[in-house]
Amino acid sequence: MKLQLQVTALLLSFVSGRADSQVRDSAGVQIVAASRAATQQRATLTLGAAPSLVLGGSSADLMQEFADVPAAVVLSDSTVVIVNRATHELRFFSPRAEFRRAAGRRGEGPGEFTTIAAFAVLAAESLAVQDWRTSRVSVFTRGGVLGRSFTLGPPPQRPRAALVGPFSDGTLLGAGSDYLTDTEPPPGLFTLTQTAFRFTASGEPLAPVGNLLEREFLFVAGPSGVSRYVMPYGFLGCVRVYGDSFLMGDGRSFEIREYSQSGALKRLIRADPEPRRITSADKAAEKERILAFYGQKTASPGFERFWSAVPWRATMPAFKRFELSEDGWLWVELYRGVNEGPRWLLFDTDRRARGFIDMPGQFEIRQIRRNGVLGVARTADDEESIAFYPFARR
Repeated sequence: MKLQLQVTALLLSFVSGRADSQVRDSAGVQIVAASRAATQQRATLTLGAAPSLVLGGSSADLMQEFADVPAAVVLSDSTVVIVNRATHELRFFSPRAEFRRAAGRRGEGPGEFTTIAAFAVLAAESLAVQDWRTSRVSVFTRGGVLGRSFTLGPPPQRPRAALVGPFSDGTLLGAGSDYLTDTEPPPGLFTLTQTAFRFTASGEPLAPVGNLLEREFLFVAGPSGVSRYVMPYGFLGCVRVYGDSFLMGDGRSFEIREYSQSGALKRLIRADPEPRRITSADKAAEKERILAFYGQKTASPGFERFWSAVPWRATMPAFKRFELSEDGWLWVELYRGVNEGPRWLLFDTDRRARGFIDMPGQFEIRQIRRNGVLGVARTADDEESIAFYPFARR
């Protein structure tokens, strides 16, 4: 199906004119706080009834078989680029879903990957892909030709940093874990933190610019020692770049911090959505998700020890993650219960709340364009396809 990418009106024309947010300044930092009512109103922005582009799914084309897609983008010429981590490559498609070329392969040299750790679009729509083992960033042209490569860091006293994205001046933001010892923590809940660093365009560290939570783990004692598992509904750090700023948050509360590229705090974005209680059905679904995360179909005795040791919280984190649209709107994904589709809260460029928008079930956003969203759709059998849903109005 043909991807419709005509120029559309600004996102502002799609959303409610009402914004139940209070704005104030505190010691030079702007605080924008959205009321609960603002999080409960539906934005006038919505999705079309059907996607205008679908790649994968029932197609017999091998190049449209996808597995583990961490990133996907539509470029300005309507080329669709899919990062297919399972095959260590980028795949390029026309707006009519025709396969054009692939770039990258398994290996440890330039343009090769053992595990794709990060992807970002740089100036002139060059495509940066980072390998986790080597920390090498391979930069491809928008046509899929390898142009250059460099190593990101490592930052001081850290083994590596993951690429987050570019600032408007061409410097880069990356983040590295702060846990720097081979000794495992004692049994119990452990919070891993990370430090954000600014790098030159060729990967040399410039300066640390911020700290945030990375992920929560639960360490559990067993017959052969202490094992580590991800904490169910644990707090998870998120950091994104837009222009000359970056944003950080972790879901411990609904607060997202906006910084200048030098690390100066500029703004706090706060909201008060209804807390989502964790039900027994949520716990069962989370168990299946974590088993899949570790590649297990059935729970081992060690996994059951972990599960019985989980210190459950009463409610889910305040949010799951956030993204920035092409024109700078902040989209924040909320946690949802079993059989509920994804829901995102929208904030305009002044960070005033503009209501929520719902996504189709099992649809994960990868790019938010001016005229629609590109993402990964999953079937009940966990098969992945790529879909583009154009925006519409209520």
